[in-house]
Amino acid sequence: MIYLLVCIGNTDNKLTQYEWSKFVRAVGEMLQCYETARHFFGGSATYDPWQNVSWLCIVNDAQLPEIKTNIRGLCDLYKQDSAYVLTGMGEFV
Repeated sequence: MIYLLVCIGNTDNKLTQYEWSKFVRAVGEMLQCYETARHFFGGSATYDPWQNVSWLCIVNDAQLPEIKTNIRGLCDLYKQDSAYVLTGMGEFV
């Protein structure tokens, strides 16, 4: 098992508010298919001039290539250049 941080944004304003909400929902639902736990979901303040959200979850590291492929596919579908993915080990102290 490994920690997975996924960050997406709409700072280029390519997406309308409705399209952005669909993109966020699609990424969240896709991650839900793989995660064994979700530790965080949140984003920028609603009044900020840019939009972004992040998820921190635990996934099976063997599934990372498939997860990344699915994220890339959703970025393409929603006309986004990229998403940020960070993986690693962590611990509660």
